Order: sequence, then structure tokens, then C-alpha cells
Amino acid sequence: VANGKLIFTRKCTPCHGENGRKMMYGAKDLSITTLSVFDKIQVLSHGRGAMPNFSYELNPTEIRAVARYTEELKAVEAKVN
Repeated sequence: VANGKLIFTRKCTPCHGENGRKMMYGAKDLSITTLSVFDKIQVLSHGRGAMPNFSYELNPTEIRAVARYTEELKAVEAKVN
């Protein structure tokens, strides 16, 4: 997950923000998403809407790490509420 956080910080925070709630350019709020880790892997691998396809930049292990890390953003939101 630590590697996922590093990759998320570098690649995803411009649109999703550090806490997953920035929602720039149509980015979804990752703190409340109902997507499964599998679904997130699919979105990261193939893109969706304005979300780019990251399979050209990240290998499958890195994509899984990012998807798993985003689950922590949901856990943080649950603790806040």
C-alpha cells in the first residue's frame, strides 16, 4: 500500500487530491466510491470518461497498489463520520 500511496500522490492528486475528494475535471470522490478494488483496477487500466488509461505508465502490480491504497481513503472518511 505504501507504494500505492506514492504512485497515487504522483499521478492522481492533481485531479483527486490527497484525500480523494478534490474532484477536478470530473474526477470522482474516492472517499465515498462504491467501486470494488477490481473495478478500480479496470478504470486505472482502461480509463473512463476524462480518466486516462494508466496501463501505459504503470505495470499491473503498481495499478493494483493504487487501487488498494484508495481503499484507505474510504477508511479515513468512515472514521471522520
